[in-house]
Amino acid sequence: MPRYVAEYHAQWDRIDAAAAPFLSDRDRANLPTMRSRPELFLTYDTPYTLARSQAIEREYAARIREAPGYYLATRVYTAARVWITGVNVARLHEPGFKSKLVALYPTVVSFLSFGLGLPFAAWAIARRGSARASTLPFWLFGFVYWGAHVPMSIQSRYTVPMHLGALVLVAAALHGRIRLRASVPESS
Repeated sequence: MPRYVAEYHAQWDRIDAAAAPFLSDRDRANLPTMRSRPELFLTYDTPYTLARSQAIEREYAARIREAPGYYLATRVYTAARVWITGVNVARLHEPGFKSKLVALYPTVVSFLSFGLGLPFAAWAIARRGSARASTLPFWLFGFVYWGAHVPMSIQSRYTVPMHLGALVLVAAALHGRIRLRASVPESS
């Protein structure tokens, strides 16, 4: 682990060194305030911000070229992982049943909708258990949204709108399965 920490700091040293010539006098004057008052959101001037952004992009591209398989594997893993909302650990350690329920509820619901619900919905639709045409927009939106997560890491809070889409797909699949069962005559 210390090797990765050292590598991380070395990477930021290269980024800072590449962007440093673009620091303005105002940027230098703001640095002590930025360090002592982290609640303030002072920004850097545009030339420095652009130079730092380009340096970060160069470092990022170098890491991708260095290990493209690792990059792709981590992006796919992250794209899958961000769909499940994590446990609110601070809330979990608070006393009382309600705080534990509040801490676990998002994880349970997102796991049920994405981890179990979507595979069930796909199975039900494949078995012609629900209308394909009516659910196609939800599937397409979900795949496009998921695909956007692959090239870059996006925080799980941006996947929250997809929970409703997943629940709609699960509901459509359940409705289709129930309707299919109701339409099949019982044999005597």
